[in-house]
Amino acid sequence: MINPVPLDVLAALDELGIEYSTMGEEAKALCPSPEHDDTTPSWSINLDSGMHHCFSCGYGGSFRRLVADVREDGGGSWSDALLWIQQRKVKDIAEGKVGRKAKPKKYAEITAADLWEFDEEYPIEELEFRGFDGDVAHGFNLLWDQKRDGWIIPFHNADDRLIGYQFKPRHGTDGTPLNHPPHLKKSGRIFDNLGIIDGDLLIIVESPLDVVRLYAMGYDNVVALFGASMDAEQAERIIANFSKVILFFDDDEAGRKGVSRALKLLKGTDVHVFAYAHPLRMGQYYVHTEVSGKDPGDLTKEEVAEGISRATPGFRTGFL
Repeated sequence: MINPVPLDVLAALDELGIEYSTMGEEAKALCPSPEHDDTTPSWSINLDSGMHHCFSCGYGGSFRRLVADVREDGGGSWSDALLWIQQRKVKDIAEGKVGRKAKPKKYAEITAADLWEFDEEYPIEELEFRGFDGDVAHGFNLLWDQKRDGWIIPFHNADDRLIGYQFKPRHGTDGTPLNHPPHLKKSGRIFDNLGIIDGDLLIIVESPLDVVRLYAMGYDNVVALFGASMDAEQAERIIANFSKVILFFDDDEAGRKGVSRALKLLKGTDVHVFAYAHPLRMGQYYVHTEVSGKDPGDLTKEEVAEGISRATPGFRTGFL
């Protein structure tokens, strides 16, 4: 569908928490844009097409855009907004048809009971290698899988509801991180919660365990992307919340490609790159020799502090 719109737009506005008054084929309300503190109703929506517009700030667009911008139940992406509309009886203005109510996909619900077999008996040598203690691990709700010998990293949504977990094998052992349930999407997911970070500077790493390690070093403004490839949804959330970003990815081929992609997605933001080497010698294929490792989990506290302090503006790194 090119332009999916709920058959009952007023009912959808009620669900979205928008208080309105109707006037013929339109409804009027305070502007729902998060960027506009409207005091007099200056926003209207066409009840047939779903197109809307604020005559004060200029905010407007499709009904799908409205859903993506104002949902308060964990939605926020274009894909989530489309699914939200499709789960209601819809009409497609472009085709002039009314579609059937879409059947939501059925996935197994995850609850705390699904984590019963895991515990907080973390191996001492693994804690020592990761650079944090059991109390810090517990604070991030980390668990240990004794059978598979690895970490269990729970995932929560914006409402703090458990939606799944990732298994990450012990350092130095064979194995690949696995998500449960398998359908759990990466897109838009960030560990830890952006909402609890106080300040304008954000440090971005690849692995959730690096977030915990850096927290133990005194950095409470770190999030992980679950890999080196940033997506557009993650970039939108970061741009909306922070004015300066430091990319602290692994210094390998995947990490360098990830830095290049992130610099493009975060264009317009003050983005710096962690300095594994002297800034003047940084380049897309540079391999450092001065430090003890090639990713945040291998560096000492002093090396992390030095690399963050001399993080280099993106345009000077050779990654663009």
